[in-house]
Amino acid sequence: MSRNDEIIHAYNICALVLAILYPRPLSAEEAFAKMDNPHRETGMRAEDAEMLRRAGSSWAEIKELLGMRYPHSAVHHLRKHRRNKKIQKRHQ
Repeated sequence: MSRNDEIIHAYNICALVLAILYPRPLSAEEAFAKMDNPHRETGMRAEDAEMLRRAGSSWAEIKELLGMRYPHSAVHHLRKHRRNKKIQKRHQ
């Protein structure tokens, strides 16, 4: 096995371990994204937070359920992204 293959293999194993040991379930894509940028919140979590908020959950409950530091920031970012998408569609 070449040096590059060993590095790729180790990276894949680290992502697998992260997905297994993370406090909440992670998909393979989320585990790789988390390895690339540990502080980045995934879009799926922002959508989950927004859904829970609409269902009447408090920010404290959302924070605990999703293991997020700032769930309201993730929802704000998601809404801003959607608003920008709508504006871009109007100008096309």
